[in-house]
Order: sequence, then C-alpha cells, then structure tokens
Amino acid sequence: SSREALGRFRLEVLGQKIGMHTQDLGDNLSLALKFDMPLLVSVTDPSGKLAKFVVLRGLDGEAITIHDPVHGRKVVKRAAVEPLITSAMVVYFDHEGFGNIRRGEKSKRVELLQGLLANEQCYKVWPPSGVFDGKTIDALEAFQRRNQLEVTGYLDAYTTVLICAR
Repeated sequence: SSREALGRFRLEVLGQKIGMHTQDLGDNLSLALKFDMPLLVSVTDPSGKLAKFVVLRGLDGEAITIHDPVHGRKVVKRAAVEPLITSAMVVYFDHEGFGNIRRGEKSKRVELLQGLLANEQCYKVWPPSGVFDGKTIDALEAFQRRNQLEVTGYLDAYTTVLICAR
C-alpha cells in the first residue's frame, strides 16, 4: 500500500542519515530467521492480537519472541505467526562498507572481511592479504554454502547482511 511504501521511504531516509541499511526479505520467514538479527515484520492478523508491525527477535526451536508495540513482548509458536507475515525487513549497520567492496580491491576493509571469513572457517590463508582475490571469492562461496545462500562469490545483499551480523 502507499502508506506502507511511505513508511519504508521514511525508514530508508532516516537510515541513510545514521548509516543504517535495510534489506527486504519478503515473506520468507525461513530466510529471515537465518540472520539472527531483529526483523521488522508486517503482519495481517484478523484476530487483532498483533499490531500491524512487530519485531521478531529470535527463534528458539519452534518458538519466536515477538516485540509488539501495542501488545508487548510475547513468545508464540512459529507455525501460528508464519502465515500472518506479509513482509520482513532486516535492519543492520555496515560500518566497514563491506557492501561496496569490489573484486580486485586492496584495502583494510578487505583484510577485515578476510578475517571475519577466517573466523567462520571459510578463509584458509593467514595472514589476510587485504586483496579481494580468488581466495576471497572461494571463502565467500564457502560462507554462502554454509549459510544456505545463493553461491555467487560476491558480497550480494544477503551475504553482506550476514557478514555484518558477525
């Protein structure tokens, strides 16, 4: 709806001012929960027991913690809330600018990326070279496979969100 679009636009403008990024995850809760980060979720609940927008804060087995601005914090079964979700968005900070790294780049932020990938047991070279090369691409592909993302070897949107969550 136009009201929802305006709300997203305002969130994006605010985010740009403070260095925050958003990634729309659609209605795919399985993908959204991989991020292990707070998710801003739009829900349609005919019963009125949930506000239009809530924050999902975690999955513990089949239980999801919901922070609802109208009804407060509650823990609900995933199966009960999943059909009500119309869209999900993760909000994150990319302080190092990982989302803008390009192949061939030599920089401190590439060195930081390689260190993060090494911590995930994906980057096998030590010390990090600081060059976005074939070994970095291999490490990103391993990271993407491990996290069940599309394997691209690039810092695409979902990979960047997961890297920033580390």
